[in-house]
Amino acid sequence: MRSRQGSPFRGAFDDEERPKTEFEDDITPIVIDIPMPYLEQTFFYMTMPLGIIVTVCLRENTITQDFANGRVKLFYTFKKAWFILQILFRNASYFLQYLRQIE
Repeated sequence: MRSRQGSPFRGAFDDEERPKTEFEDDITPIVIDIPMPYLEQTFFYMTMPLGIIVTVCLRENTITQDFANGRVKLFYTFKKAWFILQILFRNASYFLQYLRQIE
């Protein structure tokens, strides 16, 4: 991936990046789509990529803020698989919450 596209972080900074996992020698970058309110309007949402390596995203978002503000219990970044599962669970929860609002 680095030789063709540069940094493994590149996918998280591309609005059009699709969710994916790539296996490399010493790291496994993961890119997922997370829901975001569109222009602070009610019931309008878009998605944007969130890169999970050192967890990077183009904008402030509720998922990473939940971790930073202590809303996610028992989270430790050194427990890599558990941390990724917590991010994915939080992401799915927000998608479901927003879908209920749209309905």
